[in-house]
Amino acid sequence: LPICSLGGLQRVAVESLPMEGAVILGFTNAPSQTVYLRVWSTNAVAGQFTMGIRSIASPTNDLRAQATVIPDALQGKRAEADSTGATREPDEPNHAGVPGGRSVWWKFTAPGRGRLTVNTRGSGFDTVLALYPSGSNTAVASNDDASFGSQWSEVTCLMNEGDTVFIAVDGYRGASGRVTLNAQFFPDSNDAYAAATPLASGDRKPGSNVSATAEPGRSEEHTSELQSR
Repeated sequence: LPICSLGGLQRVAVESLPMEGAVILGFTNAPSQTVYLRVWSTNAVAGQFTMGIRSIASPTNDLRAQATVIPDALQGKRAEADSTGATREPDEPNHAGVPGGRSVWWKFTAPGRGRLTVNTRGSGFDTVLALYPSGSNTAVASNDDASFGSQWSEVTCLMNEGDTVFIAVDGYRGASGRVTLNAQFFPDSNDAYAAATPLASGDRKPGSNVSATAEPGRSEEHTSELQSR
């Protein structure tokens, strides 16, 4: 048989995955756009097959540019989404180095200096998670499994006031479903000498120096060893 020319057609399929004896193909198309589907055998075996197609709406935060804003993570924030109809952008990296294909996005801007912790505990599938600074595809933190045997992910990053991070949640090797995102921001309210927390006799107040810094121009030699936190 003569070989048919594809006439410069561009492949738009994101990824094909075997599932219960079938191949699941996901792609994104614009309204009124025509898409051609090609079926072939990988081992030159001919036979019957069944073709099915289902349209799934993309989530509102499918694209990084449409990331859902987390307005305030100071007291903890839980967000949810469904990544079933999500897609992968052309220049999107593999989050946590794992092939995915159905990512959803959030973004958070730090109200001050502190530490942001994000996890996907409670999600309905095996997730991967990554944080990216504005304008960069290089993750500042990423994770596949929070602990051995778990399917949820967790990351932490240090932030300064006004810093914005983009939070990507994808599925391990294309998995998708219900996404639960938990975010908590821990401010360093007394990192600076001028913002010292007052203590009265008998006071007991919790504190953390996880994201604390050395203050420029002020000696940090509080003991016999130089300190930086």
